[in-house]
Amino acid sequence: MKLAKISAFARPEEHLTKKTLHGAIVTLMGVLLASTLFCHELSWYLSPKAHSKMEVDLRRHRDLGINVDVTFHAVPCAALSVDIIDASGTADSDVNYARGVHLRKVRLDAQGRPLQGAGDYRTPQSQRLVDAGGSTVVNVDLGEAMRHMGEMEQEMGSHEGCRLSGDVTVRRVAGRMHFAVHQQSFVDMLPQMLTGHVLPRLRNMSHTIHRCSFGPSFPGQVNPLDGTVRVEPEGGNGHAYKYYIKIVPSQFTSRMGAVLESNSYSVSEYALPLLQQGQAGHGKRDAFVDLVYDLSPIVMRIRQSPLGLLHFLVRLCAVVGGAVSVTRLCDGLVHGTARALGLVDGGARSSSGSGSHASDGILPMRSSNAGSHRSSHGGARASFGGLASSLLRYSSGGGAAARYGGSMAMSPLTGFAPPTLTGFGSWSTIDGENAAKKV
Repeated sequence: MKLAKISAFARPEEHLTKKTLHGAIVTLMGVLLASTLFCHELSWYLSPKAHSKMEVDLRRHRDLGINVDVTFHAVPCAALSVDIIDASGTADSDVNYARGVHLRKVRLDAQGRPLQGAGDYRTPQSQRLVDAGGSTVVNVDLGEAMRHMGEMEQEMGSHEGCRLSGDVTVRRVAGRMHFAVHQQSFVDMLPQMLTGHVLPRLRNMSHTIHRCSFGPSFPGQVNPLDGTVRVEPEGGNGHAYKYYIKIVPSQFTSRMGAVLESNSYSVSEYALPLLQQGQAGHGKRDAFVDLVYDLSPIVMRIRQSPLGLLHFLVRLCAVVGGAVSVTRLCDGLVHGTARALGLVDGGARSSSGSGSHASDGILPMRSSNAGSHRSSHGGARASFGGLASSLLRYSSGGGAAARYGGSMAMSPLTGFAPPTLTGFGSWSTIDGENAAKKV
């Protein structure tokens, strides 16, 4: 077929090829390399690719969700207070029936383990904010306040800690989340003032922030405060910790088109040493941990875009084809080195009158005939040449004069080749033994 002439992949005869041990080893290494690259490209194709851009936030949001999970190692749950204060005038607390505060307190022993059988601690709701003619009045339930003071004294004597977790919903304005002890305001100290029983002040605000985020989580989100640990040294005077957080609104779009509204943030930290009892000067006298947050007017839009199938196929063909090419190059280098060291032969087959055998690809073979040393290659060519001469003599009736005049060219590999045309309608043979000698 004429179309076969343009084929770039010529197929040799099977008897002209030979498989070797070192070729098998290189093949296995090439298959392993190609498989590894294929798996890498497939995982890279299946993994989502995120692209982000920054824009001015023109949307109007209503609320902001704060998710916290903090352990206070030296502050009991009864003594730990949580206050939320923002620029809009909101002043919620864990003791005044705040609606947006959903926090859980777990009591810990001195070693930081949850107390067996204690369950979650519920802070007594001893305060209530009442609107009285344009002003806010705090009503105090003295019964609940006295019970709260008794629980504080009991847990302080046991040197308990507290793990605080949950979420708080606040207005989307600048504000702060204040963690302190129920000993910093007149209302908190009112039961102690009425009874004359004053509890010692806690100044050790050692804490571990397990999680702090604003809004739901999304793939690739990074919360800088997660895993933050601050421990006060033994005998120290204590510190007041402030974390200044800049919140960046984020809009995440998955590869399936689902949109998720959330927030990212950056943080700066300051630790202020506390003044000692009776020490004069400007400084903090009460220990606390503040999360001071503000919002950025810039929104970050993150979109997952999958890689195109055509792009993936191009990369796959490149890496697999490169692995195959490198494997063939390594096989050629190994085989050439082995031949130069005499570890393999040239790859031809040898035959004799009584049978035939092939080289095993390890060492070259030698043969002897009537005291003269010839290579098996030469013997094979002579044998094929003699066989061809005998066949042509038999078919032409003696072989002295063939039906047609001409000449036959001998193949340097086998000693025999099809007759060649030397004139119009004339063919001739050549003696196989002479051809073998010439080769």
